[in-house]
Amino acid sequence: MPTYVHNGTAFQELTGTDQPFVNVAGTFQGVKNVYVYASGAWRTVYEYDITAPTIPTPTVVNATTSHTVSWTALSDNASGVVSATLYQRFVGSTSGNVAGSSYVLPSFGASSTSLSVPLNRRKQGAGESWSAYYYIVATDAAGNTGTGSNSASMATTPYDIVNPTIASLSAADTTGAYKTDSGMQRVTWGALADDNTGVASATLQRWFYDSNGTWQGADTYNIGGSLGGSYLDLSVPTNRRKQGSGVTWYAYYRVTVVDNAGNTATADAGGYQTAAYDVVAPTVPKPTVTSGGSSDTISWTAVTDDNTGVASATLYQAVHNVTANTYTNKYASVSIGTGGASNTTMSIPTGIRNSPTGDHYQVYYWISATDNAGNTVNGDENGQYSAFVNTKPLGTYVFNPTSANTRNIGDTAWLNPTTEGMVGYSTTRAYGCWFYGDNTIKNACKGWDANSGTIFVKRPASTDTNRGNTGTFYLMTHNLGSAGATGATFGGTVLEQYLSGDSGNASKALDATAISRLRSGDGQGFGLHSHSSAPGFLLGQRDNSGRITLVYN
Repeated sequence: MPTYVHNGTAFQELTGTDQPFVNVAGTFQGVKNVYVYASGAWRTVYEYDITAPTIPTPTVVNATTSHTVSWTALSDNASGVVSATLYQRFVGSTSGNVAGSSYVLPSFGASSTSLSVPLNRRKQGAGESWSAYYYIVATDAAGNTGTGSNSASMATTPYDIVNPTIASLSAADTTGAYKTDSGMQRVTWGALADDNTGVASATLQRWFYDSNGTWQGADTYNIGGSLGGSYLDLSVPTNRRKQGSGVTWYAYYRVTVVDNAGNTATADAGGYQTAAYDVVAPTVPKPTVTSGGSSDTISWTAVTDDNTGVASATLYQAVHNVTANTYTNKYASVSIGTGGASNTTMSIPTGIRNSPTGDHYQVYYWISATDNAGNTVNGDENGQYSAFVNTKPLGTYVFNPTSANTRNIGDTAWLNPTTEGMVGYSTTRAYGCWFYGDNTIKNACKGWDANSGTIFVKRPASTDTNRGNTGTFYLMTHNLGSAGATGATFGGTVLEQYLSGDSGNASKALDATAISRLRSGDGQGFGLHSHSSAPGFLLGQRDNSGRITLVYN
């Protein structure tokens, strides 16, 4: 029976010396199967190797300057692997696919190797990004060659994409005299550094801009020779300084540092006001005063200056001796910083407190302020001082009545008692009053309520004709400084004082209402308003009856 081989397309009969197999170097190299017809069927007697090796996909670990590539074992189903090579490829974000190095595998089991990554295949500065992938090409003994799958893409480590560092940047106006032409600002910067490729260049720029938002072109200064940090004193032209009511000018600074990889860092510092031509003093407010007796609380709105700003401010306490008509405009003082709106307390020494026998004193307050150009204003010289305030009296004030009188029952006339000088309340007398003179008590109080007070009252003696009855005497303040054409008007609270016996007396404490009425002048003195068991009589200008005592602490 003839023998045939099948080359994958058609059968071919073997004759003569042909053998039922195909040698690798023979005529039929590359055919897949050799078949034999036996027992009524075609049977495979030899299968030839046309399958490439099985190639693993590499895995990659990044190690900055190299990649570690690992793989599992290679295999072949027939003739066996005879050679294998690991290939490296780079992909640039703009350059595309670029060949890298290769590595010939010395054996075909699982293994690994390290392939370097050149600097030109790593991102530098603002340059393109790079990645790499790896694959294996292997050949078996039958000459079949295969290419494995690409590894996952691994980004290469960038080379110096870190910007340089600028430690600090600041400026300060160092103009010595604001009224001169010599404007100056000192610009200071800290260390300029780069940890990778090093600093290639460093510059300082300055702009000026005004309060209207108008910017002027930049001046540029090379500071590459001062990488460790330094300063420059830069002059400020007079046309870049506020003049009078003109615009305010500011300086703006920027340091730019570039490294050798092209990375750039900047630091900005702005808002540095240039010194003005300032010849105008600050504006000071009028202080307001809240009196407290032994001390005053003084409040003020902010001291202002339109040019160089307030450098210092002082609050002064001034004293006016009304009696002598003299002024001490700097009696005491306290620093109030730069004069921001605030308040403070200043003591009132006893030496300038009003007293029963001393001079009449008033205090007032004013502010002195100096701006950064040295211009000074004194509030007491331009009317910017507080109201004059009477100092609180100190001591015991005694007011004896200058006269006393009794009003008839119809309240139409004063009875002018002369024998006893009594004030009384009876069926013929409506009330009686002590008189102290017009505003005598008010003027002594200087606008201050006393801390306490009393009125001394005394019943007539046994030798007096009109003694009246024991009982409660009702006292009130009235509105008259002396007995005039009209009767008295009583006001305030009723003070009740029980007296008994001939010459019975007492000092009746005054309540707050009575004290307040005496201070304001609404109450010019006291009177006997009524009596619990008429008739009732009190001495007028005898034995101190009717004496008012006010005590100031």
